[in-house]
Amino acid sequence: MPLKHPNIGELMVAVSALKAAKVLSPESADVAYERIRSLSEEIALRCGFEINQDRRPPLVLSFHKDLSSEHPIRKLLPEANLKRLNQKHGRLLMLLFENRTRAVLHDELLAAGWEGGKGSLASLGQRIKEIRDRIEPHMEIETIKGQGFQLKIK
Repeated sequence: MPLKHPNIGELMVAVSALKAAKVLSPESADVAYERIRSLSEEIALRCGFEINQDRRPPLVLSFHKDLSSEHPIRKLLPEANLKRLNQKHGRLLMLLFENRTRAVLHDELLAAGWEGGKGSLASLGQRIKEIRDRIEPHMEIETIKGQGFQLKIK
């Protein structure tokens, strides 16, 4: 089976995972995040997309469009639920899904969901609540007090 090219969200999650695994230093991860953002902006400009005020290309609003047709999440969630997930939800859900055998730490989720990991625990909690609303009753996100969250497939 041929490998597919990763989308921007998947690249950001991969960098976050490498940073969390201490394969990349925080400084190297920041350089990687910035390079991904820079390349995505260049591609967006060349394709004629409008760049917003802070010079970042707009994210694709819907996560489901970038999700491979063979991805297991597609088999677990109805299309209507997938369409309600934006890119930030998608990055967080993918990280939880790929690590569903363990608790994903707050720092890992912040790194995946916010550029440079600059989100807050409150904003993370809000995004998790929004994801829960969109994935139940097919999946559940369990809170691991003081640590993070773990995805459970029903």
